[in-house]
Amino acid sequence: LSIRRQRQMCIRDRDEAQRSVFCMYELDGFTAPEIADVLEIPVASVYVQVKTARRRFRGALDAKGLP
Repeated sequence: LSIRRQRQMCIRDRDEAQRSVFCMYELDGFTAPEIADVLEIPVASVYVQVKTARRRFRGALDAKGLP
């Protein structure tokens, strides 16, 4: 599999809420306040979910030996 495909699989493996926040923030360029508004959650929760998703995504990439 290509590196891109393997990265996509790592994102897909996250739970729905975490994946949504991560993709909106990292891939779609939404700000934390915008995400909070769309998902109707506190801004602090967005930051926590992004941080957690980044850590788990990085761990999944490291486990697969991906950059």
